[in-house]
Amino acid sequence: MGNYKAFSFFNSKALFILALSLFCVNHDSVAQEIRASLDTNQIKIGEQINYKIEVVADSSAQIKFTEGQSFLPLEMVETSLDTLKTKEKLKFIKNYTITSFDAGEYMLPGQTVSINNYNFYTDSSAVKVLDVEVDTTKQKLYPVKESVYYEPPLSFNYWILVGTLVLVLILLVLAIYLRKKKSSQKAKLPPFEQALLRLKELDQQDLLAQGEEKRFYTVLTEALKGYVDEEIDARALESTTSEFIALLKAKKNQGKLLLENELIDEFELFLKRADLVKFAGFKQGKLAAKEDRKRIEKYLQDLKTAIPAPTLEELQQDEAYLAAQRKKQKKRKIIYAGIIVLGVAIASGAAFTAFKDTDFVRELLVYDANKELLNQEWISSNYGYPEVKIITPQVLIRRLQDQINKTDVPQGGSVEEFYYGTMSAPYHIVVRTMVYPEKTQFNLDQSIAAIQKDLEKIGAKNILVKDEDFTTIDGIKGKKVFGSFSYLPEEKEQTIRKSYQILNFGYQGAFQQIILIYPDQDSYAQEITSRIVNSVELNTAKK
Repeated sequence: MGNYKAFSFFNSKALFILALSLFCVNHDSVAQEIRASLDTNQIKIGEQINYKIEVVADSSAQIKFTEGQSFLPLEMVETSLDTLKTKEKLKFIKNYTITSFDAGEYMLPGQTVSINNYNFYTDSSAVKVLDVEVDTTKQKLYPVKESVYYEPPLSFNYWILVGTLVLVLILLVLAIYLRKKKSSQKAKLPPFEQALLRLKELDQQDLLAQGEEKRFYTVLTEALKGYVDEEIDARALESTTSEFIALLKAKKNQGKLLLENELIDEFELFLKRADLVKFAGFKQGKLAAKEDRKRIEKYLQDLKTAIPAPTLEELQQDEAYLAAQRKKQKKRKIIYAGIIVLGVAIASGAAFTAFKDTDFVRELLVYDANKELLNQEWISSNYGYPEVKIITPQVLIRRLQDQINKTDVPQGGSVEEFYYGTMSAPYHIVVRTMVYPEKTQFNLDQSIAAIQKDLEKIGAKNILVKDEDFTTIDGIKGKKVFGSFSYLPEEKEQTIRKSYQILNFGYQGAFQQIILIYPDQDSYAQEITSRIVNSVELNTAKK
C-alpha cells in the first residue's frame, strides 16, 4: 500500500468538510482518491444532514460502500449512488441522508470504503442536534383532534407471575434434590456388586458381535481396576498396568492383601493383553475374549476373599469417617434450605419492584414475546371480503363494527377489520378491507397520502414516511409505505421508537390494507414482519 493522508477543516458558514486522500498503488500503479463531506454539522430535531463520499477510481475497480444503519446513534433515512465519468476514470458518489429526533451532541462514526478488497476509513465528526423551541405567542394552536378508539392492552397481574416463578423455583430445587438422592442411593451399591453389575451390562450389550473388542476390553479393565480403586487403593483406576501390579505387590507386602504371586502374575498377563487390544489394535478373537470375561469375574472373587477383615482400630476410624460424612450431609441440607429461602426472598423483592415499577419487566416481556411469536407454529388464514390471505403467528380477531373508525368509508361502502395486539404490545397487526360503491372511483395514491394522518390519530409523532412499489407472491401490484415514528405508551414517561410497514392494494372498487407495527431495531420483530409480508396473497378470481 502507498501513502495515506487525511485532513479536515471548517468554513465560515459552519460547513464541516472531511477529506481523506488515499493513494493505493496496485499492480497497474493506478492511484485512488476518496473524499468525504457533510453539508452541515448542526441541525434541529427532524432536520436532515447530507453526507457524501466521492471515490475516483479506475473503471475496473471494485467499490463497496457501508450499508445499513452505520451512523448510529443518528438514523440513516435513505441512500443513493451516482456514477460520473471523468477522463479515463469513474467517479462514484455515495449520498446518505441522516437525521435525529433526540437533541444532543453526537459523534458521527467514520465510514468504510472498500476498493479492490482494501478497506479505507473516513474520519468521525461531531454533530449537534438542537431542540426545537416552541413560542406559543407565535405558534398557532389547534384544537385537540377527535380521539380514535383503540382497545387497551391486556392487564397483567405481576403477583401471579412472581408467585408462579417462586413455585417453579421450589419445584426445581426439590427435583434436583430428589434426583441427587436417587443417584446417591444407586451409588451406594457395594463395590463388588457394582463390578458384577458392570459385567452383566457388558453381556447385554454384546459388543463382540458388533466388532467392538476395544470397548469390550475397556469395560473389563475398568471393572477390575474400579473394584480395587473402591476397596483397596484410590489410585488404582488411573494407574497404568505396571503401576497397578506394583500397587498390588505393595499391598501384599504390607499385609493388606492376601494374594499369591501367581495370581498377581495372571492379573499382569490379562492387563497386557487388554492394552494390546485397546492401544495397538490387536485382535484377540471372540472365544479368547469370552474367556477373559470369565477370568475377570474370578479375579474379582479372588480379590474380595484376599482382603483381610478390618481390625477394631480400623472399624473405629471408619465409624468416625461415617459420622463426619453424616455431619456434612446435614450441613448440605441446611445450605439447600437456605438457598430456597433466599430464592423466595429475592422473588418477593422482585414482586414488590414489579408492583411499584413495571418498566423493566415489560421491556423484558416485549423481547421474549416476539421471540416466542417467531418460534411458535404459524397459522395461514383468509380475512375479509375481498379476501386477504396471510400467514401470522396468531389468528387475527375480528373487530366489532362499533369499534371501527369509519370516517374514511364512503356512503354505501362497507369495511372489515381484523387485528392482533395493540399499539403498546410487542407486535401489532391489522388487516383492513373496504368495499366502495360501484360508481366510486378509487384512488390508491390518495389513500397512501392519508397514512401519515392516520398514524398521527393513534398517537404517532416524528413520523418518517417512505414508499415503494410492492408485488405479492401471486402477482398483485400495490404500494408499500414504511418507516418509523415515536410513540408514548400508556402509563410511561418516555417515548419509544416504533417501525411500521403498511401494504396497500386497490382495484375493482375495493381497498385492502395490511398494517404491521413493532419496536424499532428488534431483530425478532423484523423477521416476523418479513415472513408476514412475503406470505401475502390476494385471490382476484373471487372478487
